[in-house]
Amino acid sequence: MQKITFSIFWPYKAADFRELLSFTFKVSFVSYFGFFLVDSLQSGFISNFFNNDFFLWSSICTGLLTLIWPQVVVVARNSTRPRWKTYAWMVMLAIVTIGIVWHSTFSIGQLVYIIAPLSGLIVFGLCFLVYFDTDE
Repeated sequence: MQKITFSIFWPYKAADFRELLSFTFKVSFVSYFGFFLVDSLQSGFISNFFNNDFFLWSSICTGLLTLIWPQVVVVARNSTRPRWKTYAWMVMLAIVTIGIVWHSTFSIGQLVYIIAPLSGLIVFGLCFLVYFDTDE
């Protein structure tokens, strides 16, 4: 018995389409999070002009599609040592996180001296882990 295959013309290969979905998820998630953060700092700055839920739902949908899409083997990365610029970016992200958490939780009193540096340390640790992530 012959096997019949049905295929729809699609200009992308599986790996290319997965990369496109992954990039779309990253952009929509960062856009949602950034707009949400700006809107929470100054109420109505974003929500008066458009609905931020569009980015939330697009990030959920593209994230689910990225999970469902067949896994692609990642090409081995070069194991290069991080330069000082990499550490500078990590420290800058941690400092920005400390500032945002400090600003948001300043009203709780003495606990802010523990929560803000801890959140910056968590962000620095996550940046460090993501940079040195290996798929071995």
